[in-house]
Amino acid sequence: MTIQGTGANVSPVKSKRPAKKPAPPKGATKKDLKRAQKTEKLREALLGLRVSLNEVQEQYGIHTHGLMVQMLRILEAPPDAKKTHILPSRKTAELMVEEIGSLNIKPKKGRGKDLLRIQNLIEALWILFPPQP
Repeated sequence: MTIQGTGANVSPVKSKRPAKKPAPPKGATKKDLKRAQKTEKLREALLGLRVSLNEVQEQYGIHTHGLMVQMLRILEAPPDAKKTHILPSRKTAELMVEEIGSLNIKPKKGRGKDLLRIQNLIEALWILFPPQP
């Protein structure tokens, strides 16, 4: 080993030059920046829409499920209950069962019109129930 001007040890073997680094990518163009902004706005809008969808589904479920629960409570009331419920007539009950049986839905498709059919049926059945004291 030889000592050079600064006193540093230098290897007698010459090292290879480091490979050239690729040129850094050019700055984003205005077009790219605008696209990124629009994409971010779209993402935010979709997130907001997802929140709205969840709220609508929850409210729909509460309303529709609530009517079903009320009808079932009337029908399932024990005979010795303090409050007596007025049950639908035999003829009305048969009509209701027929209406439920004729409901045409395809749940696996998850279509909105099936939800509407269910809601309309439940509301129609609720109307057929006699008023409760």
